[in-house]
Amino acid sequence: AAHMGFSSGWFDGYDWVIRVNPDVYIHDESKLFSMMGDPENWGVLAECHNRNHCTNHSGCTGMIHTDFFAVRPEHVDKDAFKNWNRAPSAERQANVAFSNIIEARREAWIWTN
Repeated sequence: AAHMGFSSGWFDGYDWVIRVNPDVYIHDESKLFSMMGDPENWGVLAECHNRNHCTNHSGCTGMIHTDFFAVRPEHVDKDAFKNWNRAPSAERQANVAFSNIIEARREAWIWTN
């Protein structure tokens, strides 16, 4: 879905693209909205922690957690997700797809439980 959206231009003209798994809930959106309101931030990301529920992933500690992310689409390459069917995990793919945001130090990190 991310590949189709970015490569086909479906997200062009939007300020943000937000991906949230159905089992993710936000207790208080004020911190998220504050991060998204900062023009210096190109992405609001969550870190994948090695916890019991995460042990089936292929070494995802320290990677971008794909259960939630928010990015400004103009800062994501159109073909950022082109190798979706060959990526070893969604987390590894997100780290590559959003590498320009991280390298530019324009990301904000949100805490997850």
